Amino acid sequence: MEEANYLTRFAESVTVVHRREEFRASKIMLDRAKANPKIAFMLNSTVDEYLGTTNENGIKKLTHLRIRNTVTNETMDVPADGAFVAIGHQPNTSLFTGLLDMDEVGYIITQGKSSNEHPRRLRLRGCSKTASTVRPSLPPAQAVWPRSMRSAGFKNSE
Repeated sequence: MEEANYLTRFAESVTVVHRREEFRASKIMLDRAKANPKIAFMLNSTVDEYLGTTNENGIKKLTHLRIRNTVTNETMDVPADGAFVAIGHQPNTSLFTGLLDMDEVGYIITQGKSSNEHPRRLRLRGCSKTASTVRPSLPPAQAVWPRSMRSAGFKNSE
């Protein structure tokens, strides 16, 4: 959801294609995405194929995504200028299981000194502190051209 919100800064619209009906994203991030008028959702769907055209120089350009509904198994071609693949992440905190308090996803729960102060900074290699949990550091959202697109000859034109 964070990546979808970020992409709305640069795109007219963003469509989140998700294979299930429900999300694992945090409630606040999901609420932000649902409240963003530039974000649409295609639930119970997966991308089956990346479709495009080839110009006179042999350069392929993405024009459509073939989307398959996981419930009905029907497919449809959806116009697309770009495809950005984002997957969930697993916190790298299994070392602390049973030793520290963690939320249901596995993030370490921290506490501030008082309600008026920031939570304590807990630094772990490969992690960064956000809000009141420790989350792995992630690079900023960027275009990811999946192997299937690269092997088909698609190139990022920007």
